[in-house]
Amino acid sequence: MKYFQMIEYRTEQEIIRHLQGLSGSILVCPGPLTAVRRKVCDVISFSNETIVEDADFTIKALKNSIKIIQEPEAIVYTDAPETVKGWYKQRKRWWYGNLQLWRLHKKWAMKNPWMIFNYSGYITGICSIILIMSIPYLILQYDNIPMILMSGILCLAFSIMLYIIYIGPLFATDKRLLLMLIPYVLIYATIKVVVISSLFLCYLTGKGVKVKFGAKSFVVR
Repeated sequence: MKYFQMIEYRTEQEIIRHLQGLSGSILVCPGPLTAVRRKVCDVISFSNETIVEDADFTIKALKNSIKIIQEPEAIVYTDAPETVKGWYKQRKRWWYGNLQLWRLHKKWAMKNPWMIFNYSGYITGICSIILIMSIPYLILQYDNIPMILMSGILCLAFSIMLYIIYIGPLFATDKRLLLMLIPYVLIYATIKVVVISSLFLCYLTGKGVKVKFGAKSFVVR
């Protein structure tokens, strides 16, 4: 999980967060990676309305026209989950919390391209799973099944190759991560889609999820 997260964090910071910074719409100022002017805290306060208080704080700042920028030269050290269980616990809070933010700041979110982009990821995840589950049925509609399978494999391989060409330069100095790009796409990305889709279903159905902070557990919807 460590190497997968190293790839994920780098692509998030170098590409997505950078683009958000250029557009003046960084959506999350993570706790260990953020410096805030004292006067901002007089205007914006943390709340317990969501389970992602840092992202909620950031959105409130954006809604109040407070400038948020990324400092590319900053060096910050933080801990990341090393087990699948720890990773799931963390991402469950992050990704379900983002859905809470959409509901809480919906009017503003519907006008923000990056919020729309994030929310569309949940919808795309559900659609991807439905499509994958439909593949066996679709294949059976053709006579030349081996040819269809080969075409699908080639399309998948071509897509992975394009992705590696696109983000590969970010890992040119780290061969370990460069070698992990293929399993990152095939394994880690698939796990992410499944988890995100399941959380989205819990959100849509109102079932909610159980979140644990230390010894305290509670259900959020």
